[in-house]
Amino acid sequence: MPGVSGRKALVKVAGAAVTFTDEATTSLGDNKRYQITATTKRVWDRATALAVKVAGVLTGESYTYNRLTGIVTFATVDAGRGAVTLSGKYVPMSVAVGAKNYSFSIARAMLVDTDFDSANTNNGFDSYQTSLLSVEGSIGARLTTDPTLRDVLLAGNPVVIQLYVDRSGDPDLTLWALLDKHQAQAAFDAVQDGTIGFKGTADDQGVVAA
Repeated sequence: MPGVSGRKALVKVAGAAVTFTDEATTSLGDNKRYQITATTKRVWDRATALAVKVAGVLTGESYTYNRLTGIVTFATVDAGRGAVTLSGKYVPMSVAVGAKNYSFSIARAMLVDTDFDSANTNNGFDSYQTSLLSVEGSIGARLTTDPTLRDVLLAGNPVVIQLYVDRSGDPDLTLWALLDKHQAQAAFDAVQDGTIGFKGTADDQGVVAA
């Protein structure tokens, strides 16, 4: 399979939240999961409660939702469930000005739980338990007058970042991120560059990345 040219990559960041009211959803085929139909409204503000209606009435059903994908998941399957509509706030995603490279890693810590018996059973190899997940990365950018990411870092608030391997498709990683570094460098014979570092953080639904 051929590789993907680096120039096709794309970085997007979230803007100011915008209200949406009684937006239609599309069933994902299992009579349980419903995704907001408008693709531009699928990333939801983490500080705003979501209102879910079924057949025009606020539902009493139990459900969870993913703010990064715009999906509501009901606790039960119901083939006769009425039209599901949503109200809340979405955050529009726009191109990160000047971005020219990025990197990220998703890692799970592995804890050694070897004891005498397992060491002998495994011919001397360690045994492990899986532990905590983490995601982090950086964005390299040409310095511009756009202060968006710098201001987010100074405020200490989470921001949504989307990273695309190929801009013609869906994002390969969407995450809530806390920015932990903003470095800049300048030389008389080069364009001024900067680097933004980030680490994933959970929202009120316990979601970090999608």
